[in-house]
This record gives sequence, C-alpha cells and structure tokens, in this order.
Amino acid sequence: MTITTLVLAAFLLSPAPSAAAEDLQSIGAAGVMALDTSAFPAAKAAPDRGEVWVGGEFEAIFSAGKDFSSSEISRLKNVRILLVPGFMSNLATTQGGQKALPFVPRYFKEQLEFLKGRGLDCRLVDIESETSIYSNARKVIRELEQAPGKVMVIGHSKGGLDTLEALLKRPDLRRKVLAVIAVQSPFLGSPVADMVLASPATSVPSSVLLELLGGSKQSLQNLSVKYREDYHKRHESEIRELTRQVPFYSYSTWKDDSFLPYIDTVFEVFRDYMLALGLKNDGLVPAQSAVLPGSRYVYMAGTDHLCTIMWVPLPFFDRVGFIKSAIKLALRT
Repeated sequence: MTITTLVLAAFLLSPAPSAAAEDLQSIGAAGVMALDTSAFPAAKAAPDRGEVWVGGEFEAIFSAGKDFSSSEISRLKNVRILLVPGFMSNLATTQGGQKALPFVPRYFKEQLEFLKGRGLDCRLVDIESETSIYSNARKVIRELEQAPGKVMVIGHSKGGLDTLEALLKRPDLRRKVLAVIAVQSPFLGSPVADMVLASPATSVPSSVLLELLGGSKQSLQNLSVKYREDYHKRHESEIRELTRQVPFYSYSTWKDDSFLPYIDTVFEVFRDYMLALGLKNDGLVPAQSAVLPGSRYVYMAGTDHLCTIMWVPLPFFDRVGFIKSAIKLALRT
C-alpha cells in the first residue's frame, strides 16, 4: 500500500495533464455511473438501480454497542466467515507464507481476533491481491466449495470485486452464501486507477511493481472506472439476479476535508482531488462507486479507506464494533 501510494502521489503532483482526469472532470458532481450525490448522507434509496437503504438499522445496532447474543452466536457457529482482503493487502498479511512489511499494520487483525475469540469459524482467504479479479475469484470459489455449510463473505475494497466475480462465475454456490458484506469496494471503479493507467510515467512503473509482487497490471485495470462500467454493462442482468438470490450489503464511506493544519487521512491527496471533481470519497473510492446496483447499502461519513480494516493514526474508527454490527445486520436477513 505504501509503495502504491508513493507512485500515485508522484503522478498526481506532476504538472502533466491526464486524459483520465479530463474524462473524470466531465463526470463531475453527477458521480461515477451518474448516481446522484445530492442526497448524502440521508439518501434512503438510489433511483432506478434497486438499492435498499439500511443505514438506519445499522446505525441503531452500532450505537447500541452490544456483543453477539447467545442466539446470534448459536447461529454463527454453523457459519464459516470468510474475510477477503483488498488490493496490495499482501504487504499487510502473513497469510499463505506472505512476508508482510514489518512497519505496516496487519489486515483484519482486530476483526480476526475478535471473531475467533467468540469461538467462530473465521478465516482470511489466501488470495494474491495484486492479481486480477478472475484469478482471485478462483480462490474464493475454492473456499466456498470447501466450506462444510453456510458461509458469510466479508470483502474489503478489491476483495468485494473478487467475491462478486466468484458468485457470477459459479451461481450454483450462491445457495451456500448467507450474506455478502462488501466494505468500500469500487464496484463502479476508482478514478485513482484510471489516473495511474492514463500516463506511461505511472502505468509502466506500477506494472513493474505489481509484477515484482507476483501480480499484474490487469489487477489495476480491473479497478478503473472505464473497466468497471463495461463490466457492469456486460453483467447487468446477472448482478440483478445475484442480489435477488443473496443478501448483498454495500458499505460506502467518505472522508470530507477537515481543513485542519495536519493530514487527516493517509489518502489526503487523492481525497482532495476527487472532492474537487464533486465526488465524495474515502481517499481511493468514490462513495457512489461502493454501492453495488441492487444491494442493500449503508453510508458512513468521516471514514477513510484504511481505518475500517487496520490501525491508522487518523481517522479514529471502531473496527470491531463495525464488523460486529455488520454481521448482526446480515443475520437479520
């Protein structure tokens, strides 16, 4: 994550114009895929896409701060919880023999400790986060096949895209999925990916870095606005059917500029860039992009792209409370 941030920062600070930036400027306040931004944060439903706003229910659960009840624990004992990490997560996990960077906080660390501490069957899916969604979908499929019973999948960022592709590729496995919780997943793309890919000055070194990490440029392409728009056009009916068959929860966040004399998010440069385009965002993903068409969704303000899954200095965030509340809400379906 740190390497990618440095590469992207160098690109954004470059005076050279970007074709992708110009394309995104034309999107402006209408947002990615034209989802209206005017109603943040109180929107109850996004028009014409079939989403269902469940933010009120989530807020009530989160505010109550209660642990799992005995009946919830009893139900979860029969469920395997799969955590699917996002892009560049291999730098922050030792899963599958990965050598995580020593100074990077561990991915899903607190969440795994909490869930395992409750005696639940919980595991981090061993993906190669720098490879394509198609490659990682096969690994998600393998986990779904091997699960003895029902499964709840929690995907962060690109992990949500990997999960979506797995369930589109193998509709027969949907019957095993109790719910999917997608946190800050760029279903409709990230403008940051488009900017990196638009210029050889950043696309070439990014490709080299991804290959050195065992991945490929395709993983970054899978995150771009242009790619995701085409993906959703190709799979529109399949996604509609999927969200009818499987309870799919989209957690969309953004972090406004606090105008404090210090950095209020590690993604401040990217956050401010997208804010200038009229796109509320978490530093990497526009809030509109994180809502899968047809899903149940929750909007959360004051939250950046990393604080939901690992420790960062700012902003403060209750990661255990969040994952607990998201699971509680999913159990109500």
